[in-house]
Amino acid sequence: MLLAAASVLAGVGVVLSVFQAFPVLGVQGASIGIAAIMPPLSGIILGPYAGALAVFVSGLIGSFIAPYNAPFGVLTFIPGVVGALSAGFLTEGKWVRSLAIFLAGIALFLLYPGSASYAHFVWFHLIGCVLLISPLHRIAVEGIRGGGTGRTTIAVAVASLISTLSDQASGSAL
Repeated sequence: MLLAAASVLAGVGVVLSVFQAFPVLGVQGASIGIAAIMPPLSGIILGPYAGALAVFVSGLIGSFIAPYNAPFGVLTFIPGVVGALSAGFLTEGKWVRSLAIFLAGIALFLLYPGSASYAHFVWFHLIGCVLLISPLHRIAVEGIRGGGTGRTTIAVAVASLISTLSDQASGSAL
């Protein structure tokens, strides 16, 4: 059942990879596709491993179908997989793993030669780390597991923000 759901979400991700959303700053001619919404959703719905598998498959296939939405070529799936793992771990209550992934992405970015002049760009990611360490991560877990409509919306927003920031940190490290 989980593999079937991962296959469906991978297919949706492939279809969405064709549509452009906005340009990637600093990479001439590259853009981020609408499929960027799939890593947080896949991680939240399927959990970390099946979500990461769905994003891996859709990202790999999508990079061949729509290379204009693949700023890192065939490696474009890596940030999405990181985002799906982060969202999946967070919604399973394993926030420490999500934090470790997040901090690893930030550290890799900061350790990259030449990134010292861009170190100030991590300020928003640090706010994401604070959200992850704060009790707000519990609201995300509880809201996704069985909150009302309002709580679920807030929970998905928090998990998606943290997932997207993890995704972005690892993408910046690439």
